[in-house]
Amino acid sequence: MAAKPTAPAEAPASQPESTSTVVEETAATVAPAAPSADDAALPPSAVEQAPEPKAPAGPERVSLVGFEVGRPAPTDAYQSLHSDGGVTGPAVTTHPGGGAVQIVTAGTTVTEGVMRALTAADALPED
Repeated sequence: MAAKPTAPAEAPASQPESTSTVVEETAATVAPAAPSADDAALPPSAVEQAPEPKAPAGPERVSLVGFEVGRPAPTDAYQSLHSDGGVTGPAVTTHPGGGAVQIVTAGTTVTEGVMRALTAADALPED
């Protein structure tokens, strides 16, 4: 005699079928926050509008303050590469994008060569 196929086991009724059901049910039951006493003292336009996030200003120029031969570098330093392969522009604290060379990594010992590169880069104008 052949075995009868059995139906797949069903999930218990107490568990939701999907997580989206739980999220929808939770969102429907959460009440909005009541205004605080601090909000009452502000004009309505200040309470309703969040400040706009500031756009990143781009790489920050490296200051030579804190860079001393034999001491740990206080920050990373990068310099852009020109299309002909030479360095161009000042040293900056974050990768400037495109081709670049890293002069020094934060925390590594500053050598005389690093100081020469940073001093030369400091003399260059912004691109």
